[in-house]
Amino acid sequence: MTKRQEVVLAKHVEDPTRFTHVIGLDEVGWGAIAGPIGIAAVVLPWEFENPGFKDSKRFTTDKSRLRGSDFAKANVLTHEIMFSAAPDVHKYGPSRALNYIQRKTVYSLLKKYPKALIVIDGNKTIAGPAKKSQLALPKADALVPAVSAASIIAKVARDAFMVTLGEAFPEWDFHKNKGYPTPEHLSKLREFGPTEHHRLNIALVQHALEEKGWYEYEGIGEDQARTACG
Repeated sequence: MTKRQEVVLAKHVEDPTRFTHVIGLDEVGWGAIAGPIGIAAVVLPWEFENPGFKDSKRFTTDKSRLRGSDFAKANVLTHEIMFSAAPDVHKYGPSRALNYIQRKTVYSLLKKYPKALIVIDGNKTIAGPAKKSQLALPKADALVPAVSAASIIAKVARDAFMVTLGEAFPEWDFHKNKGYPTPEHLSKLREFGPTEHHRLNIALVQHALEEKGWYEYEGIGEDQARTACG
């Protein structure tokens, strides 16, 4: 355990001797209007020599983020990535969609690491796992190495998905905006109407759908891409 992590967790964990590992989780894509919400979960031993993980906000270029993700993957015990697609975010709501992929991922990792402390970046624990084995910690991505590693892995994985999505919808510049509501993205939303990958639970996306009356599907010809709704 790093000295910084030891100090942080000592303030919040009553009996740290119960734990042998840390499962760190971070989400990505919460504030987007298109594309999935994603998470990464990383496992590190409770005691380890810190190899220098950094959270995603400390990387400033795509190339450095990719190197950071590769470095994290190579220096953790294991990691998992899971997405909740835009239709599921719309159907269940962002909180339930996020909690589902968090819960499914954590239960998978707990089978191999049953004495792990689950540390979540933010202020909400996960419904399901025992509360005494969880710690929801704001800014955990800068304080707990397992969460720092999860942060950059999640960021790079979702960015890669959005680049691929941009190849199917080239007019949307998803490779640049990654689904977030930039001014250019909002302008395109008003011009084209939403795609199937936009989150229909968001008011401005709903408004664009009502204005156009259709949304665009992936993988079919332009003349057939406008599917009537309502």
